[in-house]
Amino acid sequence: MRPSARNICLVHVTLCLQNRIKSCTFIESTRTATFAVVGARCAGRESSKSIRTEQPPVLATRVVLNASSQGGDIAPSITTERKLKVTISTSDSNNGLVPLADNKKSVAQNLVDQFTASMRATGGAPYSSLSTIMSTVPLMNFTANTLEDEADRPFKDKHFVLLLHALGNAVAFVIVLMRLGADPRKITFYYKDYQYAHRQKVLSKIDSLGITILPVETCDDTLPNRLRIDDLPIVYVVDGAYPAIAGMKHADLAARTLGVVEQTTKGIRRLRAAFGKKGPSCPVISVPDSRIKSQFEPPHIAKAVLDSVVALLPTVSPTRMKVGVLGAGAVGKEIVEAVVGRGCTARVHDPCPEKMLNMSSKSVDLCRSPQCAVKDADIVVGASGECSITPSVIAAMKNGAFIVSASSDRVELDWPYLNRIATAKKPLFRDENVAEHDVPIGTTFTIGTQEKKIKVLGDGMPLNFMSIGMADDSADLVMSLLLLAAYEVATGKWKSRKGILTDAMNEIADRHRVADTYLNLILN
Repeated sequence: MRPSARNICLVHVTLCLQNRIKSCTFIESTRTATFAVVGARCAGRESSKSIRTEQPPVLATRVVLNASSQGGDIAPSITTERKLKVTISTSDSNNGLVPLADNKKSVAQNLVDQFTASMRATGGAPYSSLSTIMSTVPLMNFTANTLEDEADRPFKDKHFVLLLHALGNAVAFVIVLMRLGADPRKITFYYKDYQYAHRQKVLSKIDSLGITILPVETCDDTLPNRLRIDDLPIVYVVDGAYPAIAGMKHADLAARTLGVVEQTTKGIRRLRAAFGKKGPSCPVISVPDSRIKSQFEPPHIAKAVLDSVVALLPTVSPTRMKVGVLGAGAVGKEIVEAVVGRGCTARVHDPCPEKMLNMSSKSVDLCRSPQCAVKDADIVVGASGECSITPSVIAAMKNGAFIVSASSDRVELDWPYLNRIATAKKPLFRDENVAEHDVPIGTTFTIGTQEKKIKVLGDGMPLNFMSIGMADDSADLVMSLLLLAAYEVATGKWKSRKGILTDAMNEIADRHRVADTYLNLILN
């Protein structure tokens, strides 16, 4: 009887040893787990191996080992913090196992010591180890265990095209994809040029897994060629839709597309603009239409935005400030409540009257125009998901006002216009008195004959990803929704339905009891 996947640890290993490996025994403390290596390393070629053990769930990882033909030095690329002893057996026939020579055993033991030391040499910075990253996503780990029980390597023989934020949970996401069968060589990870707190560390981790990472601006040019190296089916998991549009505008690639998982409302808008109101001719799981994301995420985004403002502007008092909020949707509403709760006064505008009505019971001033909302505001927050800080809004802002974006893309501010009208611009620092020792946090623009100064935090990029960012445990829930949606798309559960599916994510979340599982995990 097959053991429950919850009790299976799946480790992706690339072995570059000259011997044909038949089994590995990993010993930790007094517990022994025998790993049956699937397949074998053939002369001079590198291949991914899947290793299982009936142990309590531990963190999935991929270890890259490189050895010379003489069994010399082994240079690890990435691993976990667990201390392991390793013995490797090889076969000189199809019938029996023969132990390695003593010097080979020494090499096997040394590789564990070396890759453990290498990982610790990173200095313990955020996201310095896979175990640190994976420990922040317990729900995603649990979900992956469950999906392993439902299907054998469901992501095998598929292209995965990703556009995710360069945060630690993105590393966890790609590890789980590989754990469920995805070939790292078939994963393309596009990233946005945002000022993420640990962007370089995150991208380096993803690159070390053998995954191709590219700036999203290149997707029109790079994606078609990558996908045409074979005829495998394609799954998109994206934030903003750009790669999905870049791929599906080609008929041959659209025909191979199993589906799209889109994380944002603006991404859904872009898909409709590109393919019509109903969307493309494949299933599109609209994650922003799910109850969980729409209700759970906005307060966390609002908190991340305001925490980042406080962290980036230590010399500016977070209370008694005037805040203008453009956008009264889910995120805008939470930002208004948060700033009022911190002792600020708030004005809000939204072009949708219904959204304005939802704000009428709050201790805020409702404005019929965006210019009214930003007048005399110390901080102007764009939270509409569209270009809300337009030329006329910039003209209405007071001297010295800060601009903040609370969207997940650089859309709120008319950045090109502001650059065109500026008579001068200079880097913005946390503390102008120690600027020479600090890192810029944005740009100060001087505009007009009266030299009005407008200070743009993060250069108009999403502030919720800068500095502190949204807590990992909060992001874990949303990333788990993406994983489940990708699984159902990849396994063809929605192939009979085409276009943008606004109800699909709710059905998926209910079927997999996501909310209940999350509560059990965080309460235990």
